[in-house]
Amino acid sequence: MKLCAFVPFLLTAAMAQTTPAGLPREIVQLSRIKKQAAAQLKRIPAFTCLANFERYRQDKAGAPMLRDDTLRADVVYADHRERFGWPGSGKIDSTLAELTGTGLSSEGEFIGFATTIFVHDNGRSTFAGEETVLGRQAIRYNYKVATMLSGYELSFPTGHARVALKGSFWADRETLDLLRLRVEADEIPPYLGVSAVVTEVDYAKTRLGSQPPVIFPQRAEVTIVSNTGTSRNEAQYTHCREFLSTSAISFEEAPETGGTPTSPAKQLPVLREGTRLRLSLQDPLTTASSLGEPLSARVETGPFAGAYVTGRVRVLERTDHGTLLAGLEFTELISDGPPLRFFATLTQVSPKFNGTVQWKGLPVLPGVVYLDCKPADVLLIPAGTWLDWQIVSISYKPRSNR
Repeated sequence: MKLCAFVPFLLTAAMAQTTPAGLPREIVQLSRIKKQAAAQLKRIPAFTCLANFERYRQDKAGAPMLRDDTLRADVVYADHRERFGWPGSGKIDSTLAELTGTGLSSEGEFIGFATTIFVHDNGRSTFAGEETVLGRQAIRYNYKVATMLSGYELSFPTGHARVALKGSFWADRETLDLLRLRVEADEIPPYLGVSAVVTEVDYAKTRLGSQPPVIFPQRAEVTIVSNTGTSRNEAQYTHCREFLSTSAISFEEAPETGGTPTSPAKQLPVLREGTRLRLSLQDPLTTASSLGEPLSARVETGPFAGAYVTGRVRVLERTDHGTLLAGLEFTELISDGPPLRFFATLTQVSPKFNGTVQWKGLPVLPGVVYLDCKPADVLLIPAGTWLDWQIVSISYKPRSNR
């Protein structure tokens, strides 16, 4: 099953509480959110990420949701197109449906939905109040787009249809950065045998190259409810970086005979599986730190001692029990040679850290650790805190859980 979304979109706001200046506050906020999101989306360069998928199914109502399989794929976004390939395979030239062959697959979550909503600008929206999203106070707007304007197409074995769409988006109350986008297929024709298609995307500031950080998809979830049950595809995006023009990108078919198939995406080499490294944080993490903030850690032991591993703050949100959850994502090792992709699992944290490692209910991602921090004034994690890692292999074949 494949979903496509390239949606022209115009957002307008209903009249609501006015500001002292006489303008409806919600209209002013909406205008700023749209302009800010559109400007950042237009600055997103060609990029590559590691997409970490978990696919679930529920055969009938009331039955438990079972994990169907787990897979990872490299994705390249360039020229408004997404292409996927197995990590280490040397080829990134397939759609997700072509790559996986079976099960729920969808495309458009990376940039398509946000671009159609905030850049193309064609629809209606209404202010829906304030809520807490991703641990932050957020402003919510609901929207709806008619079928003739949506450009949203559903494709199933039972048929194809263009549908209307509706949903919501949330922006940070202070910064007006986009936090979450929810897209629901609306007015789905009965002959498809589908009652609901819902896509939800979480965004965070991410630095992809030398330019300032931009809002960027961090997590996406697609749920389909049909006559045969419910399917859900959860994706987490890690190791994202700018895809430079010096890295050849080709969407052409490989030659049938002679030579080696052309790789559409030259990926960074990876570290040897089993290598152990101790990383020492170069800068402290404080309550003033922000999502997307760059991280740097010095390699203290092992064959790369003296080198540095770079990354970013992936998660920073207040928990219900008063602590701050910090997700640190490490992506590349920088030494004398070319950068190396950092795929690793945490084995130990320095006793200097006043908190605990947290995994319960959180996705297990390569190079990512979640630390439940007990704030001491403004300090969360001191500089010099070390973390021990072991390099792991990233398999490029789906792992079934049936």
